[in-house]
Amino acid sequence: MALNIKNDRTVELVRQLAAASGLSYTGAIDAAVDAMLKQRTLSPREVVVDQALAIARTYRAHLKEGPGPEELYDERGLYR
Repeated sequence: MALNIKNDRTVELVRQLAAASGLSYTGAIDAAVDAMLKQRTLSPREVVVDQALAIARTYRAHLKEGPGPEELYDERGLYR
């Protein structure tokens, strides 16, 4: 099924969302519709938790690998 959006403002908003999120136009529309549907079906608390988890996933994806505990502590558990 194809959509033909004839509202210039809507098209511009989709472009902005796609650019800001790194998604395709279809991906941006999908994400926006999914978020809106979740807001309608989830409690306000669940919406906040869902948003916090999304922020955490984004943050985690941008973290660089650092030294693990075995590199920071010796066999007695003391800091090297």
